[in-house]
Amino acid sequence: MSFCAFLVVVQFLNWNLSPWLMEHGEGKYIWYITWMITDILILLYVAFQAVVTNKITKEEMAVSIFTTIAIAFYIGRFVERHFTEFSLIKGLQAYALPAVNICIIIVLTAPVIKQLVLLAGKHLNGITIFGLRFSVSSVRSSVVLADSKGLSKQKRRIPR
Repeated sequence: MSFCAFLVVVQFLNWNLSPWLMEHGEGKYIWYITWMITDILILLYVAFQAVVTNKITKEEMAVSIFTTIAIAFYIGRFVERHFTEFSLIKGLQAYALPAVNICIIIVLTAPVIKQLVLLAGKHLNGITIFGLRFSVSSVRSSVVLADSKGLSKQKRRIPR
């Protein structure tokens, strides 16, 4: 199972558990624990992949870091709600957890966006926009802007 598919399954589980927890009177006591457990499943998956394949992708590492941040907020809010009279994390958590989720979405979609930009760059090769010729370097597959005379503004590579 791929990492993205596993994340979808865990989030589906999380979203289906949330209404059930809200209906039951005892649900508010295990609310944050349930979210921590589903997030720990993500960390266990990454750890399992690291042991089996002996490597972790950049996306898996970034999602693991963001998931650890979310778990820290859940632990803090659980302790704050049930064992103290403070409400410091409550206000911060309302912005931090959606920000963590947005960061996870960005990390997971960045490779797709990068490929789309490279694909668009190949189709725009040679087009002049506002007096600038748009070309894609065949050596490194990077986008290069040139002036209307076709002279590249990119520094020339020195052969080794």
